[in-house]
Amino acid sequence: MSDAAAPARGFADGRRLANGSGDASVAAMLEFSTAAVAYCVFVGAVFLGLWIYYDRRDHRRFEAERRKTTFHCIRCDAIYPAAQGTQVCRCPKCGHENVRLRF
Repeated sequence: MSDAAAPARGFADGRRLANGSGDASVAAMLEFSTAAVAYCVFVGAVFLGLWIYYDRRDHRRFEAERRKTTFHCIRCDAIYPAAQGTQVCRCPKCGHENVRLRF
């Protein structure tokens, strides 16, 4: 039997591996390595996406909590916060309407 008539070892379509050995186990290992790297990159991207999402969400919550307007009641001497942008607010203790503190 001639060498041309014999089926090539390696891939199903007759191609040989780069090293010329034709072993399918090496090809399977290369495919597994590629799949493992792709899986690790995918998992890393998912974790990075979740980290960025939750970091931005927590940052927005913190900024909303931090950005308060401070008021001082001139009747009962209480200091209390209100939402940002509020110019006049009622005291939660006595109900007197006060203007915001200016620093």
